[in-house]
Amino acid sequence: CSTVRRSTQSPSELLSLGPQLHQEAYDRSVRQASKDQGFSQHTSAEVVAEISAQTRSDIDVQRISQSAPSATLSHRRGPLTRRFGVEQSTSSGKIKIRCIDDFLKSLVNGTTSIYRRIRMDTVGLLLLVISSLLSLSFSPLFLCKSDFSSAYRSLPILPDHLPFADILFFDSVSQVWSIATQFAMPFGAVAAVYAWDRLGAAVTAILRGIFLFPLLLLFFS
Repeated sequence: CSTVRRSTQSPSELLSLGPQLHQEAYDRSVRQASKDQGFSQHTSAEVVAEISAQTRSDIDVQRISQSAPSATLSHRRGPLTRRFGVEQSTSSGKIKIRCIDDFLKSLVNGTTSIYRRIRMDTVGLLLLVISSLLSLSFSPLFLCKSDFSSAYRSLPILPDHLPFADILFFDSVSQVWSIATQFAMPFGAVAAVYAWDRLGAAVTAILRGIFLFPLLLLFFS
């Protein structure tokens, strides 16, 4: 094991900053929602509406808790994380909006220590597997690629960590700023990357060891 990163503050220190982080998240969200964010194919209003729709969709499948107006939740102690959108290209070339939760600015990422690097196989190993199969007269060979839909969103957040998983977004239906709690790992949390690495490595090991699949674990962005 090797140290990848060390936390810069403890969870208790982060909780003590809760009120300050609530106000900062709200101020940043209002500023960004009221001006051009530089999107090439979407207006700011379209982005806000899409973030709201995706958040409500996650609420429906219980990846996120039911939301409530932010004005009614001032008693919460934990930090508040701003939710925003970025444009990304799909495999078909279309432009979509992906929700990102700013765990960097809410300092939640700063409580995360990581002691093991991401494990992934290499293209060189892929060529070695192909060569070995060809030498065993496996012909013809087919190279298959599989992707996991909503990978991070399939990973639950530990119950003890839920006080650090509150997000702020503008609800386009109720027309108010609202707070909800993430139940699943979000984009923007550094812990999500390494949690998915552990799960991917475990699934790969099972398929290799039990089902004898010539399987490699590769990460592409």
